[in-house]
Amino acid sequence: MAAVAKKPAADVKQFNFSWTGKDKSGKVIKGETRGEWYVRQMLGSANISGSKLMHILSGNLSHQIEHHLFPDLPSNRYGEIAPKVEALFEKYDLNYCSRPLVPQVYSAWHKVVRLSLPNGWLDQTNARNLPTQLKRLYQMSTGGPKVRRALQAPLKIRLAPIEGVRHGLDVGRDDAPRR
Repeated sequence: MAAVAKKPAADVKQFNFSWTGKDKSGKVIKGETRGEWYVRQMLGSANISGSKLMHILSGNLSHQIEHHLFPDLPSNRYGEIAPKVEALFEKYDLNYCSRPLVPQVYSAWHKVVRLSLPNGWLDQTNARNLPTQLKRLYQMSTGGPKVRRALQAPLKIRLAPIEGVRHGLDVGRDDAPRR
């Protein structure tokens, strides 16, 4: 990621805004370079497309990519820099995720529901075993720690670590790889 992060970050820095190097909770991420921070903001954000009125009614926060890249920029300027940011995405062959309100909201809620289920639950659930899986899910959510551990054990799937992939959320990005 470090090699990928250097190029877009150099172009984003030309806008001369501050870099915080912190995650959403305000904690500094150890070992994250300025370039990696910019790339994380670029890949972890998604805009809501719409009319000028929709942008005004949302306080211009429909420009989430620009907001995440430049948190100190007044929101009425996001639309002004959006074409420059989109050109930067094109230059580095990155997906500038911008969709209408309903698909973006659906995407976010789909992600929340998917992430709220135990690991492996969706992979092991199909039409034939859905009633059994729903009963198991209910027991997991209402049972004590021992019940939960016993029911989750068959769901645990060991994934080989992917070299170079860091933690992070990809909210609103159904096309992004799962981590």
